Amino acid sequence: MAIQVNLNDAQFKAFTQFAASVSDKGTVLKANDNPLTAPDGTPRKIVAKGYDGYGHFWRKQPSKDINNDVRTLFRDAVLRMFGVNDVQSLPDDVQIAMKTGDYDKGKPLTARRIVAVSKAIANVVDPVNKSVPIEKAEGLVDDALKFINGKGRNSKVGEAKLNAEQHAKAADLVSRLGRGMTDTCLKIFSNYVVLSIACGCFQGNKVNEIAQQMSQELKNVRNFTPGDVRFAKFDAKLTEYWQSTLEEQMSKEKLSMYDGEGLFESFKLDALRASFTIAGEKFNLVDQRSGEMIDKFKETIPNIQHRKALSTFMSQLSGNVYVAFAIGDNPPPTPKFKNIDMTSEKGYDMLFTPDTTHNLLFEPNLLTLALNLQYTLEVSDNGTKAKVTAHYSGNLKFGIDGSDECSHNVTGTYAYETEFEFDLSDENEAKLTGTHFSQKLGMPEPDEPQEFVV
Repeated sequence: MAIQVNLNDAQFKAFTQFAASVSDKGTVLKANDNPLTAPDGTPRKIVAKGYDGYGHFWRKQPSKDINNDVRTLFRDAVLRMFGVNDVQSLPDDVQIAMKTGDYDKGKPLTARRIVAVSKAIANVVDPVNKSVPIEKAEGLVDDALKFINGKGRNSKVGEAKLNAEQHAKAADLVSRLGRGMTDTCLKIFSNYVVLSIACGCFQGNKVNEIAQQMSQELKNVRNFTPGDVRFAKFDAKLTEYWQSTLEEQMSKEKLSMYDGEGLFESFKLDALRASFTIAGEKFNLVDQRSGEMIDKFKETIPNIQHRKALSTFMSQLSGNVYVAFAIGDNPPPTPKFKNIDMTSEKGYDMLFTPDTTHNLLFEPNLLTLALNLQYTLEVSDNGTKAKVTAHYSGNLKFGIDGSDECSHNVTGTYAYETEFEFDLSDENEAKLTGTHFSQKLGMPEPDEPQEFVV
């Protein structure tokens, strides 16, 4: 069973985002000279240390103190994430990746070590199954049936049932084809396998084809949070893409898409169909406070040029990449990226990207259904930095062509987020300085309360 870990620890993210940003993973890290945290809880900034000396003899005490400081900061962040008080209580693989024997000895902390620890934690959170014993596969099939007939029930179809022979076939497919999947993906895969048999629309080789296809789709998929080191190169390419998008939006040709107060038209439309959090104040969709939300946004961002940029990303325009990836396609072109190809970027294989446009096995555009749109705006105390977070979440659907009403059965959940970071120090423009993408697929336990729309 996966261990519960708080992956949103701000200080840990500061470490991983810096480690991901440097090409030389041997770079030595240090924390800046601010107190442990600022009054508003902002984590210490992680930067390159520069020359460190060499070995115990040449490294002077001030340098050792700096190294101990940053290692303590990192160790405390990891302990906090796992909710424990000492390194001995951490999972063995995390302890090994941390090289816990190097702490309190003046040794430097490198980007390479941060990367190793981050990967170890990711595997603890959602472990990969090197094999799937038949007994475990049988349990997964039973759980899939409970979920399909319980919390994931599709009211348009009857109860999903498997006879003894069908149950054995489903377990065999899960056992053979589930190797290499994370626990989460294995549960989702089991739902696809059970539905392909229980829906009654497919027989023999067709069931095998569906299972083979979904095994390929889910084998390398991983959940990851914003700034994950495994997704660093992909994030860098996405940042270039969004920079080009921002430049296009701010061009004279697009001025008609903004009103006199600098509000993007799509932002005003989404005010009526999404939830927002502006500078800590929540505006939930159900409360229908769109006018108050817009007033809060204008109050928080008084500069019209800054409003244009930020409101652009607080709209469904920021969902372009989600829509594209969800159907196995590339994002829409921009002036700089007329034929952008993200499939070759390192990290792409971690995404769930079934090609529902060209693969005849799938019904077009049906594998995901967005149920929840949320946008968050955070601004630094001095007003020179801002972060927009766009959150899209919903259900994964069976979506197999020819499965009739069963195509709408829920097979899991998904949540995509992108963090857009801006520099607002120039009154004439808001500069996009970085983006961090995240993906979380989920599969609620059969008896876990969950509301699905089918």
